[in-house]
Amino acid sequence: MDSIVQFAGFAGADLEIFTSSKTLASLNQLYADKPRQISYSQLENRTDLFSLKEKIQKDDLLLVVQARRHTVSYASTMDKIPGLLSRSFSPTSIIILYPSLSGNFQ
Repeated sequence: MDSIVQFAGFAGADLEIFTSSKTLASLNQLYADKPRQISYSQLENRTDLFSLKEKIQKDDLLLVVQARRHTVSYASTMDKIPGLLSRSFSPTSIIILYPSLSGNFQ
């Protein structure tokens, strides 16, 4: 997350973060003192992401953080998200991040 905040700072961009209520509380505390503009909105369900279609403009960058397969946060429905995003948010630029793994997962 720090890298995303730093990237936005370098680009001179504002961040609007859509996340679950649990993550939202943590991010509010973590980035409360950051000078750049960061706003937060609650988004509890992955499918709620598609309700943002009207809000996201073609010159926005949609960055989605998604769990890797075989991790605790992974759900099989996540396999469809890249294709759905591409169809639903065209021509918006989209980056899907898969966080690095630490430890040995098999």
